[in-house]
Order: sequence, then structure tokens, then C-alpha cells
Amino acid sequence: MGILALAQITLLVVLAVASVAVGAAVAVRPGERRLGLLRPLTLGTTFAALAAMLSGLATSLSRLAEGAVGQGSSMVWAGVAEATVPGIIGFAALAVAWGLAALGMRRLD
Repeated sequence: MGILALAQITLLVVLAVASVAVGAAVAVRPGERRLGLLRPLTLGTTFAALAAMLSGLATSLSRLAEGAVGQGSSMVWAGVAEATVPGIIGFAALAVAWGLAALGMRRLD
């Protein structure tokens, strides 16, 4: 794993954990200030997940362009499958964060 991939995954995990933590804070004590913090955090998580996914996809496709069509094509497809992992992590964290925020907003009214 290269340094860029490690940095992308680290950024994604930090933003995802922060999003879930702020979502939990909104669930416990709902308020516009916390909700205002959740919005940009989840947007950052979305973009970090997309960037990591596209980077992994680009790496897999570059291996395909190098001629890995024959014998190593299963490796290329494994790389494409692995490229979806950051999206799964990021979007699952977003679902949890916004689910918690929805619980808190229900209490606000």
C-alpha cells in the first residue's frame, strides 16, 4: 500500500469516526450548532470515500492497461472489488451518523 492510499484511508476513517461521534452528540443533545457541524463533516466523508474509491479504481485500471488481461485478469478484478471498500466504510458511517442525527432531531420538536 502506497503512502497516498494510506493517507486517503486514514483521512476517510478520521472523518467517518468524527461524523458518527457528532451524529451521536446530536442524538444525545440535539441542536442547530451540532447539526451545523455534522453537515460539513459528512460532506468531507463523502468526498474522501469517493476519492479513495476512484484512486483504487484508477490503480486497477492502470494494471489492466499494462496488459494484465490474460493471466492476471482475476487480480485486476480483485483490485476493482477492493476499490469499493472505502465507499462501503464511508457510506455505512454516513448512514449511522445521519440515523443518529435523525433520532436526535425527533426529540428536538
